[in-house]
Amino acid sequence: QDWPYHGPLRLRTALANDYLAAAAQLYQRVGAENAWQTAWQFGLTSLGERPSGAGTFAEFLEKEVTLLESVHAFSVFSNLGSQTGQKLSLDSASGAAADLSPVAVLRVEDSAGNLLLDWSSSLERPIVSPQMAYLVNHVLSDEVARWPSLGHPNPLEIGRPAGARLATSLDGAQSVTVGYIPQRVAGVWVGSAGSEDQPVPALSSAALWHAVIKVAA
Repeated sequence: QDWPYHGPLRLRTALANDYLAAAAQLYQRVGAENAWQTAWQFGLTSLGERPSGAGTFAEFLEKEVTLLESVHAFSVFSNLGSQTGQKLSLDSASGAAADLSPVAVLRVEDSAGNLLLDWSSSLERPIVSPQMAYLVNHVLSDEVARWPSLGHPNPLEIGRPAGARLATSLDGAQSVTVGYIPQRVAGVWVGSAGSEDQPVPALSSAALWHAVIKVAA
């Protein structure tokens, strides 16, 4: 791929501004196997199995994940490296509990008041070390690092530290923003609903995320 060259820069700046050339170099350094395995550990199972062979960065970019998976993955960084949720199924091969999943229903009672389901207390499992989670959170919440692409002020600035990422599809027809504060994680997707993909405003999802997270906080 022929992505724009931005010259020598810190990895922090490259990730904050979605410079794909730097991301491709990092993908090559850590290796396709490690990249895909890490994505699966964070719950991004919609990526599917790693392609046969090397598994290029271009193939990685062509995959799509759900908004819910993205929000659940980002929550790991706001929770000091641990994933929370519930075990919804068993691994068919080993019979072991599958990865934790986010749930919308926390408690169910029947008409007589008998408790049928109680998920008010979530389960937790470590994904990365607290030290690594802190470093990633420091990058994602670095407002100054985002200024080259988003300017200042921009919708990802909410008046307090917030880890957030804004992404736009290569054709400009989709915009996604996922971000968090310690108490809340929110994700917003904006896309074309027509039969033909139409470009959407680049900061549309970020503006909506800004409103949602300010109210939720």
